[in-house]
Amino acid sequence: MSNKKQQNVNKVEAKIIIDTNKLLEILEYWTIDDINKYLGQSNAIIFTEQIYEEFLRNSEKVKNWCLTKEIFIDDLKKYGCNKEIVKDIENINKDISQIKEKIRINFNNKRSILCAIIKNKVVVNTTEEIIKKARLRKEKGNPPSSGTSIGDEIIWESLLNLNDNIIIVTKDNTWSENEYFLKTEYEYVTKKQLIKFESKLDKAKDLIGEQDKMLEELERRNSFAQFPIFYDIAQQVKYYNNMINNIISPIDLNTINSIYHTLKYLKNIDDDCNNSDEDKINE
Repeated sequence: MSNKKQQNVNKVEAKIIIDTNKLLEILEYWTIDDINKYLGQSNAIIFTEQIYEEFLRNSEKVKNWCLTKEIFIDDLKKYGCNKEIVKDIENINKDISQIKEKIRINFNNKRSILCAIIKNKVVVNTTEEIIKKARLRKEKGNPPSSGTSIGDEIIWESLLNLNDNIIIVTKDNTWSENEYFLKTEYEYVTKKQLIKFESKLDKAKDLIGEQDKMLEELERRNSFAQFPIFYDIAQQVKYYNNMINNIISPIDLNTINSIYHTLKYLKNIDDDCNNSDEDKINE
């Protein structure tokens, strides 16, 4: 049997819900073209009003982070970084400073587009009844739990109003750690299935027969999920030293993550801005 036929046999009919934490990651690292292609053009993706409002509320924090990205040179020198690498990082910081206005404009455009897509795909509004049920869920100690607020509880009570099989894309462990409870409740209340929790959108789309190698590569590049789990700092240092061919030695995980995220972010800004320039030329 061909791969395409096998894919069609195994696919499930379901809607995909993307949680707020994943949307904020998408806002930070995806380009405008990626957002339009993989979210805007998908009929399978839906949201609740609570997810939309959480995204609005937290997107400003992402913006502030994007505008203050900086790798601290003193930290690099402290960890024994050689002079050539320090010079490269100084140039990166200079680039960040020079294009901050471009970053701000690009971010605002990207956020507006993503907000419009999410709002257009909201299928359950937050009602007084949903809030009441969310508070009762919190008092009973039933998952999912949002800590002191009832945000996740409102999202879940909203989802219990659906009439679809669902797949939830989230990076929040409060969902996946309570998978059996939530699957059981969803099936009991809706007579449908909660198929699976996924941390990556490409995996969720695979399940409904919408495989896309470009999306898979996008998710791979924008996630540290492929990195191994370490049980002590020494293992972390050894692994990352080997990964960058011992150019920086010794080094800590936070510094490498900072370098990685900054380079990746600058590349996405360039891609978006270059595309915008091309659009103006073609107009």
